[in-house]
Order: sequence, then structure tokens, then C-alpha cells
Amino acid sequence: MIFSKAKRNRGFTPTPFCKKGMGSQSKRGISLIEVIIGTSIILIAFIGLVATYNLFLEMALKNTQKIQSAYLLEEGLEAIRSVRDDSWDNNIATLATDISYGLSFDGSDWGINLNPSMIDNEFYREFSVENVYRDINDDIASSGTLDSRTKFFIVSVSWIEGGATTTKSISSYLSKIF
Repeated sequence: MIFSKAKRNRGFTPTPFCKKGMGSQSKRGISLIEVIIGTSIILIAFIGLVATYNLFLEMALKNTQKIQSAYLLEEGLEAIRSVRDDSWDNNIATLATDISYGLSFDGSDWGINLNPSMIDNEFYREFSVENVYRDINDDIASSGTLDSRTKFFIVSVSWIEGGATTTKSISSYLSKIF
């Protein structure tokens, strides 16, 4: 029996994991590393949130310009319709096809002028007119008989975005209906 007891211990003596003098220093070192790693993770997450916020803010500003330009395009067509409703013969029939026109508002009525102007010091709106031709079936065609009661309007809005000019356009046929 004594022999088996010696076999069990066989020279192994249990020792503590940390030596007596190093326990407190080792724990302090691990705590400092944990603080540095934790701070780094929080800092990286914060930088990611700030970058995401900046991206969303930039996209929102660009989207605001696109929405504003869409409203200006619609307003341009509605202004031309208003001018048409005032008098086709005096306001629309006399427009040349090779000129860019601008719109002006005097507080109560829209008018057409030869100088397209800036809107809100950011957007430039102009429109052009094209004649409309009809074929023998009275359908709109690229050639045929000139339809003096219908014109094709193209309204364009331009603005500077990211150092380049962005232009959006909308078009419509308008006819003399009154």
C-alpha cells in the first residue's frame, strides 16, 4: 500500500497558478489591457456612428436638392399652362423654337422673358419650345403638317452638385384649348 501511495504523488506537488509576489501586479496589467481594448472598441463604434451620420446627412441634403428641383420643374410647367390660359395667341403662339426662355412671377401673374434666372441662388430654370407636326392620321409625328394649336415644351432645372452641373428636365405638350 505504501508503494501505491508514492505512485499516486509521483513527484508532483500542487503549486498555485501565480507565484506569490506577482499576483497583484499581473491583475493590474490585465485590467489596463482590458481598459485599452474596451476604449478602442467604444472609440471605433463611435467613429462608425459619426461616419454613418455624416453619410445620411449628405444624402439628405442631396435628396433635398432633387426634391426641390422636381417641384421647380412642375412649377415651370404649371406657369407655362397659366400663361397659355391667359392668352395662347399673345403669349405662346409667338414663341420662337430656337431660344431658351425664363419665367417670372410678379406677385399675381406668370410671365415669359428672354433671361432665365437663378432661383434661390442655387437653381437655374429655363424652358424651350418646339413645334408639333401631325401626319395624315392626325397623330403627332416628326414631320408633316404644322399644328399651330399645339406646342411641345421642355422645362429644365440645373444646379451645381459635387462640383458638376446636374440637370433635370420635364416635357409636355400644350394645346390651345380656349
